[in-house]
Amino acid sequence: LDDEDISAYIKYPQYRKYSNKLYIAELFGYKCGPAGCPVPHEGKYVVRPIVNLAGMSVGARVVTIKPEEIQKVPAGYFWVEYFEGKQLSVDYVKDNGKWKLLNAFEGVRDESNLTRFTKWIKQYYQVIPLPIQLQKIDLDKLNVEMIVTDDYKHNIFEVHLRAGFEDMMK
Repeated sequence: LDDEDISAYIKYPQYRKYSNKLYIAELFGYKCGPAGCPVPHEGKYVVRPIVNLAGMSVGARVVTIKPEEIQKVPAGYFWVEYFEGKQLSVDYVKDNGKWKLLNAFEGVRDESNLTRFTKWIKQYYQVIPLPIQLQKIDLDKLNVEMIVTDDYKHNIFEVHLRAGFEDMMK
C-alpha cells in the first residue's frame, strides 16, 4: 500500500484509536458527539467522518446545527465544535526518548472546501509541545493537525502516525 495513513493503520494496530477523529475530539475535551447525538446549542460545527483513511478531511464540512437537527449528521459521522483560527500541520520526532518539534507549516485553506489548501507556509516556532495525551505513543515520528485560535490554544483534530512535511525539510 502506498498511502502512509493506511500503512500505519495496518502496521500499528495498538494505535488505531488515533485515526478515530471522534476519539481525538473526546480526548481533548471538545464539545462533540456522534450521529444521533444532539448538539448542546445552535452554532457552527464541523461535521466529518469518524474514521477516514482515504483522505483525512474528505467529507468534512462546516454546518450550522440546532439541537433538534440531528439529521444533519449522517451515520458514520460526528459533529465537533468549530474552531476559528489558523491551521497548522506539525511534525514531531522522538529524540533521546523525548518528543521535539521538527517543523510546522500553516495551511492556507480554500474556503469552499476543507480538504484543499492553496498553499503551505513554513512557520518558525521554537516550541509547540506535544500534548501529554499523545506523548505515550511509542513511535519515532508523528504529524499533528491543529487549529490555533487567537488566544493561542492549540486545538488538535487529527493525529497521523507518520511525518507530514519531513520530505520538504531535506
